[in-house]
Amino acid sequence: MKTSIRKSILVVVLSVMFGSAAVEANGQNALGEILRRMDMYNKSLQSMQASVTMIKHNPQLNVSDTSIGRTSYLPKMGKRPMYVRIDWTKPAEEQVSVIGHE
Repeated sequence: MKTSIRKSILVVVLSVMFGSAAVEANGQNALGEILRRMDMYNKSLQSMQASVTMIKHNPQLNVSDTSIGRTSYLPKMGKRPMYVRIDWTKPAEEQVSVIGHE
């Protein structure tokens, strides 16, 4: 399961990376191809989990706040809605869930 998630993430990252080079060369046609590939990979995605680190920087105080956690994603399939969940572990435990139909 973890191997397939890693492969899916790698495929998305590589397609965006190679696709972004094509955008500069081919303009709008390449952008359409990138979006088509991302949509194709999203449709084949069963689930995804990842570690998350969010750093918020306050330039007035010159301090940064770092939050660390994990995220889970289940895409919309059939009549089942999309699910996204973030479980923050540091600096405090907190859970955020989103259930959507689009």
